[in-house]
Amino acid sequence: MEEHIGENYENIKQHCIRHAYESFKKICDEKGYKPPSNESYRQAVRNRPLHEQIKKRMGDRAAYKEEPFYWYLYREETPPHGDRPFEIGHIDHTEADVELLSSIMLNLGVD
Repeated sequence: MEEHIGENYENIKQHCIRHAYESFKKICDEKGYKPPSNESYRQAVRNRPLHEQIKKRMGDRAAYKEEPFYWYLYREETPPHGDRPFEIGHIDHTEADVELLSSIMLNLGVD
């Protein structure tokens, strides 16, 4: 069943689950096996990784929104992410000492 889902449901033709199940049921009947129920087949489809499914059926760009979110960025480990440049911004909230100076270089205080 897993093989059939990978070959006949998770492909660029984007067959619906019902058509993929009917095809699987026909193969089982030809080989003399009792096919699993429609709901079992649907559950097997739902249990597969969603990101990989969308990537195989609709392509890389459609699967971007299902990629895991990266809470921490590591230079060597974190892959590029986001649909377009600067879509995902990572902000540093480090507090810094600020000294305010006037246009004639008078110190207006430390904040």
